[in-house]
Amino acid sequence: MKKLYTYLLLAFSFTGLAQHYQFSQFYAAQTYLNPAFTGATSCSRLSMNYRNQWSAIPGEFTTFQASFDKPLKKLNSGVGFTFFQDRAGINALKSTQFTGMYAYELKINKRLVGRAGLNLGFTQRGMDYSNVLFGDQIGRGSSTSIEAITLDKLLYFNSSTGYLMYGENWWAGVAFNNLTRPNQSLTGEDSRLPIESKLHAGYKYKIDDESDKSKDQHFITAAVNYKKSARFNQIDIGAYYARSYLVGGIW
Repeated sequence: MKKLYTYLLLAFSFTGLAQHYQFSQFYAAQTYLNPAFTGATSCSRLSMNYRNQWSAIPGEFTTFQASFDKPLKKLNSGVGFTFFQDRAGINALKSTQFTGMYAYELKINKRLVGRAGLNLGFTQRGMDYSNVLFGDQIGRGSSTSIEAITLDKLLYFNSSTGYLMYGENWWAGVAFNNLTRPNQSLTGEDSRLPIESKLHAGYKYKIDDESDKSKDQHFITAAVNYKKSARFNQIDIGAYYARSYLVGGIW
């Protein structure tokens, strides 16, 4: 049976499709969603996001992000930075990213505000080859391979930009990632990241009377995010209810 499995593996070729890292709750990672959100708060903000997918099987997908941003009100701007790390699969295909963010705010009128943002940084991509099994090892029954590993780490520059408009109860924006289309190949081939475009919007419906400060503020927020990368499309849509520190929703 072992020989049969070996022959089947050697007889068939497989096409692998990589998973692009993302957060399910996109609205909770605003600066990752759109750099125009940088400094779009009344005070400094520290946020952390973590996702662990398929943790019951070996080689799960884990994604972590920590970001800090603050408004510069006198300059109508916001600045910040982001640390990001993604680990995929049993062979530890890992991407580590550090970026700086800047956004400028323009008040169009009393009820409408526009923001434009830019994200610049470096990404290190690498892989642990210690658990990789090559075809020649199966045929020879060897613990080592004759394959030459020419590159186990790669460093590249990347950037993204975005625009955002919002009023008292709504917001809408557009963002574009991978503007430099960096080559992320670890084998010396040409594997450039496609430009990813995102279109998103949200609306906040206040349930209680804002004039009555004795009541807990509670509201319903609906949001949608559509993104496209090469021939792949994805849309996330849903809503959540919040009252004081309690938040629940469906997406």
